[in-house]
Amino acid sequence: MAIHDDADVETIVKVTVASLEQSDLHIGKADRQITDAQIPRVEEAIERLRKTLDFKKRINAGRS
Repeated sequence: MAIHDDADVETIVKVTVASLEQSDLHIGKADRQITDAQIPRVEEAIERLRKTLDFKKRINAGRS
């Protein structure tokens, strides 16, 4: 997934969601094996995204 530095937030969200959905489908396929070394890499990326989203939620809550 490549997102241009100047992309608007709507584009970023659209591309991110599509990428996550596709990743879920492909990793979940029964004929695909994921190694014990690869799982933590995916988990770390998910955790970084979750922390960023939590940060953005706090910012949005402060605006209301």
